[in-house]
Amino acid sequence: MNTTLSPLLSRDQSFTRIRAVDLGSAIGLVQETATTAVGGVDVESAPNNVAACVSLRTAQRGRSGRGRNFVPGIPNSVITLNTLDATFITDLLDAYNTLTGAGAFVAGWELVVLSRVTAGAPRAVGIGIPVTEATMVGNSVRSMRSREIGHGA
Repeated sequence: MNTTLSPLLSRDQSFTRIRAVDLGSAIGLVQETATTAVGGVDVESAPNNVAACVSLRTAQRGRSGRGRNFVPGIPNSVITLNTLDATFITDLLDAYNTLTGAGAFVAGWELVVLSRVTAGAPRAVGIGIPVTEATMVGNSVRSMRSREIGHGA
């Protein structure tokens, strides 16, 4: 993501680590890598709660078959009246789609949507469903309320 996502984000955004978790068992491996990546656009970022919402799709339908990521650090220059620039959306989705498929990002690891509930009841063990595509449902920015000042997760 250092070469695909970070260059799209504001200089105000930085990443300090990448964390991957093996969900195959309750004691699955965890890989954490310290890294530093700073946004590549020399423009002020939108407020911390303003984000692009990327929809993660799998080969399964229903709520268990899709997930989403909120991407902060959006440069103000790609937002007009709460609408994201079409080129930014294309570039963002291209960056996310480099993560789909087994071993696309790190050999042996795969981006998944985690399903912890089935038919309204918690699963004994979560199921990781491989992501097949990243897309955006709309072109508007979203708000992640837990990132607003005075709120906490």
